[in-house]
Amino acid sequence: MEEFSDREMRAWKEGKNRSSSHERPKLTKDQRVQFLKLMAKMSGNATFERELNLRPSDVEFYKKDMDVESADEARRLAKRFAKDLIEASEAEIIAETKKMRQAEAIANERLRELDEKRNTPVERKKVDVNKMKEEDAARQRLHHAQQEKTSEPSRVWHLPDESRTQDQRLEEIDRFRREILYRGLSFCHKKYDASAEQIKFEAKSLGLKINWDMVRR
Repeated sequence: MEEFSDREMRAWKEGKNRSSSHERPKLTKDQRVQFLKLMAKMSGNATFERELNLRPSDVEFYKKDMDVESADEARRLAKRFAKDLIEASEAEIIAETKKMRQAEAIANERLRELDEKRNTPVERKKVDVNKMKEEDAARQRLHHAQQEKTSEPSRVWHLPDESRTQDQRLEEIDRFRREILYRGLSFCHKKYDASAEQIKFEAKSLGLKINWDMVRR
């Protein structure tokens, strides 16, 4: 019977412990795009491990997670992910700029009001009850309008149209409906990189009749 040295036994145990303690890295959106690009190039396992610290089992996991099997599918999905990231970044910049301008406008308006109050004699005004009721009703209408506006997704998303004929488009829409009903919102979110609100809004736009209470999250 072959005997092993103490050094060989320690090396074997250390390798086993490293293998069992491995945790699958969680990929960011940018890393998912990089993963798809490597897959599109048909890169080997060594490249995935060097670039993203992914083992072969991790690579297979993310292939299934993103529902992509071929290099062509990976190439198309990488383009869509990259485009969505650019649009999201631009939208954030626009939103932040708008907030800054609104805050500056509000601050200037308050300063103007303070200056007017300092220069205006204080007068006791008679309370107009009817006017107060009208103003309160107007505020309520504005509040309801804002609530309805915020119920829509912040960024409109549409089901990708890769069809060449009307029949193919109808098949895409029917596949989208079946994915929602039988695979759930979490699957659709990962596949299309769209939020649950965006998926529901697009399904409604396409005229799909879906009982959302029965759809898996």
